Amino acid sequence: ALPCPSMSTTLTPTPTPDPGRPDPDESSAAETGRGRPAEGQEAPDRRLIGHVLALAAVLLVMVPVAGTNSVWSADEGAMLYQATHLVDGGDWILEHPFPEADPDGVRYPLHLASFGADGGYVALGKHTVVVWLVGELHRLGGYGAVLVASAVAGLAAAVGSALLAARIRRSAAVPALWLTGLASPLLVGVYAAWAHTVGAALVTGALLGLTAGIDREAGPDEPDEPAGIGSFERGRGLVAEVGPLRMAGAVSLGAACLVRTEATLAAAAMTLALAASLASRRRPGDPARSGWLVVTALAGTATATGFLVDRATAIPTAGPVDPSVQVGAWGGLPGRLEGFLHTWFRPDFSSRPHHLLFLVAATS
Repeated sequence: ALPCPSMSTTLTPTPTPDPGRPDPDESSAAETGRGRPAEGQEAPDRRLIGHVLALAAVLLVMVPVAGTNSVWSADEGAMLYQATHLVDGGDWILEHPFPEADPDGVRYPLHLASFGADGGYVALGKHTVVVWLVGELHRLGGYGAVLVASAVAGLAAAVGSALLAARIRRSAAVPALWLTGLASPLLVGVYAAWAHTVGAALVTGALLGLTAGIDREAGPDEPDEPAGIGSFERGRGLVAEVGPLRMAGAVSLGAACLVRTEATLAAAAMTLALAASLASRRRPGDPARSGWLVVTALAGTATATGFLVDRATAIPTAGPVDPSVQVGAWGGLPGRLEGFLHTWFRPDFSSRPHHLLFLVAATS
């Protein structure tokens, strides 16, 4: 409701703005940082919180439905066997469970196992940090605790994707959340002890942290900035450009390299992308170059450190027990699809009703 002016109010005409002079309101808003936020700085929709809670409920409720008393992947079996052996007081080297039946020691029953460099066998000797983590979770709450942690990490990856999408367009946050959480291959990893979701969550968090403060719109002093190339806050020193968020992003990126090999590849790609953005700012006096330089250096250092630590902590092996096992041209993806179908539809496709109900709800 608009107030009605009294008869004694003197109405003054609105002055016509001079195109050659800046609007004082706009100038003050620009100086104080108030006013319309830049496109890359839009806050996500408040409705996102409700969608996050709904996705969390879906992912966690389906943990017992997917099953916590059996596994269908050889990688998962190797992970759990090695992890439980460690937390039960053993070490990385496993003994043959029935050497009398295999005097030559070339028929170790665990698929994908390797010979230890100093004898014995190793079920899974890479990404040792993840093996220890899975072992501790299994000791505390069994296989169900491992799957709950995987679901939480999958939720974190979906939320990170939504926050990244909101930087481009606020309305894209909710679709990005559900597409990542339920309509991407990440859903398969939620219900397996693979650490795929953990790696995805760490990489997404690293991207959010390292690119904190990026403004995708060109400033008034940069009329010919290329579209899509961001600029960091201007007028800050090298030390101030780091900040806690970007440091946390670098730590998250290095930690991702300890979890999955794919995360190391993603970290290298992220570093190259940041370096390309730095190279695009050719003007030596550009104050935003310091921000890009610092973030590129952080990403590169974190990637190299994580990769080297992961390699240094790997258990040395002397080759696979069964060298005839070859990974196909598709990298084992057909087998994972088959395992997913077996989990949700049973091997003979006589699915349980609540499985079909979940898949229909997820599709909707």
